[in-house]
Amino acid sequence: MKKVTILVSSFFLLSYLTAYGADVTKKTVRTKDTLALKQYILNMQKAYSKVKDYTAILYKQEWIDGEMRPVETIFMKFREKPFSVYMKWIKNPHKNQEVIFVKGWNRDRLKVHKGSFPDITMNINPLGRLAMRGNRHTILEAGIGNIVKTSIDDLMWSEKHPEAGFKLSDCGEVNLYGTMTHCIEILRPVKRKPTDYAHRIKMYIDNATGLPVGVQIWDYKGIFVENYAFSKVKLNVGLTDKDFSPDNPNYDF
Repeated sequence: MKKVTILVSSFFLLSYLTAYGADVTKKTVRTKDTLALKQYILNMQKAYSKVKDYTAILYKQEWIDGEMRPVETIFMKFREKPFSVYMKWIKNPHKNQEVIFVKGWNRDRLKVHKGSFPDITMNINPLGRLAMRGNRHTILEAGIGNIVKTSIDDLMWSEKHPEAGFKLSDCGEVNLYGTMTHCIEILRPVKRKPTDYAHRIKMYIDNATGLPVGVQIWDYKGIFVENYAFSKVKLNVGLTDKDFSPDNPNYDF
């Protein structure tokens, strides 16, 4: 059974990378220097400290209720202060669905409409059952910055707890949607807390910006549970309140 699980997980990874435009055949010489790999991760924090906002295409795929759901393709706008997210699904499933969340606005609720009949605009709790249907994470965890913070926290914890046996490996360079990235694999033999689920992580760091633009995660059962990728990332484009308002004439709320 364990061998079957590993084979299934490997199949999902190959399918995901191929579908997401990753060239899994072209890889440069790898470094085995753990300190160099740690520095890649630490540098993400410095790179993200310069980011005020960005737009991107987000590709999302998650294991929910015993199956890997179809890839969702989402146009995304993100602003750091105040924490603001706009998403529009641009392909099926959920094509034309739109979501806005701005911390401190709309009583901290999501403004959402599904983009199909009956297309009713609703305000919903971002932590509630309706918002979490078909999602492993809340919108409060959205964005590149969350990947950076989680990765740095993990690295700092592992430095203080060498007995945990966290291990970094170099996967070489991979072309992800036309972006040359450096892939680092993180193996987490033990959980930091009971709710932890990420046993093995592959992270793709943009060579040009130093930011993570792809993440794949396996749980402690060996199941491939999460796939995220960002393409066409444009940093510091000067997003305003209009970009996160349902009154924007380019939106369909």
